[in-house]
Amino acid sequence: MNLVLDFRHANGRNRATLLESEGRGLGHEYTILNVCSAVLAVISLALILLGGTGLYLWFRNHRERRLGGALLAAGSGLAAVLALWMRAG
Repeated sequence: MNLVLDFRHANGRNRATLLESEGRGLGHEYTILNVCSAVLAVISLALILLGGTGLYLWFRNHRERRLGGALLAAGSGLAAVLALWMRAG
């Protein structure tokens, strides 16, 4: 199934066809979609690992644990407020 996106341009009407992925992950007919999915999965896992090791190293440093906890709480609170604000608007 193809999705069609119609939009107006200054010179007239343009039409672009988008392929629907149907949420299959790495089971696409097109190789480039499989490669893109694999790269996205590897980068996502790397970012989760980077965050986890950063939290571990922060927790091991006793001198900065209080300041880091305050900054972590403030950042998490700000992210929650912004997420709720975006959903409401």
